Amino acid sequence: MSNPNSQNNGLSKKNNGINRFFEFGEVPNLEGLGTQSFEAWFLGSKAENADEFESLIVEAIRDHAFWRRNFHPGDPINVTEQIKRQSDYLETIDTLKESYRALLAFLKKSTPLFSMRYQGHMLWDTTMPSLLGYFAAMLYNPNNVTFEASTTTTLLEILVGEDLCRMLGYTLPDEGEIKKGTIRPWGHITCGGTVANIEAIWAARNLKFYPLALQAALQNEPSLKAAKDINISLPTGGSKPLIELDTWSVLNLKGDDILALPTRLYREYQISGETLTDVLFKYSLQNLGMADFSRRFLSDIKSAPVFLVPATKHYSFPKTAALLGIGASNLIDVPVDEDARMSFTEVKKILQDCLAERRPVYTVVSVMGSTEESATDPLKNILELREELRSQGLEFTVHADAAWGGYFATLLREDETNTPQLIKTKEELITEIGLSSYVTQQFQVLGNADSITVDPHKSGYIPYPAGALCYRNSAMRDLVTFAAPICTTAKQNPRLASMA
Repeated sequence: MSNPNSQNNGLSKKNNGINRFFEFGEVPNLEGLGTQSFEAWFLGSKAENADEFESLIVEAIRDHAFWRRNFHPGDPINVTEQIKRQSDYLETIDTLKESYRALLAFLKKSTPLFSMRYQGHMLWDTTMPSLLGYFAAMLYNPNNVTFEASTTTTLLEILVGEDLCRMLGYTLPDEGEIKKGTIRPWGHITCGGTVANIEAIWAARNLKFYPLALQAALQNEPSLKAAKDINISLPTGGSKPLIELDTWSVLNLKGDDILALPTRLYREYQISGETLTDVLFKYSLQNLGMADFSRRFLSDIKSAPVFLVPATKHYSFPKTAALLGIGASNLIDVPVDEDARMSFTEVKKILQDCLAERRPVYTVVSVMGSTEESATDPLKNILELREELRSQGLEFTVHADAAWGGYFATLLREDETNTPQLIKTKEELITEIGLSSYVTQQFQVLGNADSITVDPHKSGYIPYPAGALCYRNSAMRDLVTFAAPICTTAKQNPRLASMA
């Protein structure tokens, strides 16, 4: 949460993500020194705010009931008073009450995360606003897979995604800048950090192989003939037609240049997205599978592609290697140093070996606050190393697993501007935050990572399940997007498309 001593607190009405679009009422004023306003955000270890919480829960139920009663009020009533007097109905209600009270009793065996006595996990209490929002929205049973099934909560998810992007250090350009080609970030909610990490590596893997599929399509498909000689920039300098590049060069193109190709094909050669998608299908990894794709396109690559994680990695990454068919043997554990941080000396050596062996690298994962040690990996050095290796012909994405530590970025942000401003002076750092200079440096460059996992259900004090994944380049989402036949939103509004 934002520093209560900041003169520009992010919870002010002016900058609250929801209040920019909806009038949900005044937000508590948290400005000034010594504020006790945070006490109003939690139920309290002794349920001190129970009356207020109960009143607001009841208000949500009554408001929802009012909506139901007034939606086409002339429609017939299904649950009549006569039905309510029937023995089967009364028996069912009695069973409901008994079962519910048994559940309430059983739930008291839960871990007392709300208590100051409990220090055994990274979790504590959850905020009343998050609980109230969860409860109120649950009554409407939205499904954010498509806009027609969630006409309000999809919009709220977009706003939350944008706020998370800003918090983590991504800059949201205005519409004019986007039309000029400025890269736009994008974030969405997941059911936890595991799914977010899996998706990030999934997107990185697909990004690595996408230009190979496109190269084959350009060589073979008549519908792409006009764009056959499309050039692409080389990280080592200069540019060449994509169809003239060898496999190693195609596997080491810069991510932003790859992601720009569909737009370029449309603007420069009038090849629509639908045409491109249809043509690429038979060449894509998603269609062919890893074995057939490798046989057709990776025959001259002697070593299987890998991705790097610190030894302090979350267990979601071995899961990722299994689910994506990458294989545990191609998940490289980088040793950590005495501070439990990914050893920069070791990661540099491993990547240099990959370059020498011409072994492709999907991504390097930097953990921003490990679960057990709260250690922050040297993200700044990793990003600088990528620039160095890029010029030598080795390209990869950088994923920041900030599931635990991501919210600590709020301690470095000024909140009243859309573009995050980092606190720079030593005096301010000493008086306002407790992060070391090393950790501060890593969070200052967090916005340069290609993707970031963050869990609102950890340091965001939000109920489970609430994870999130943010992309520096919103086009990354298109690499893993599937549109179900029942969903029409994707074609109507690209901003909503990737909820599917």
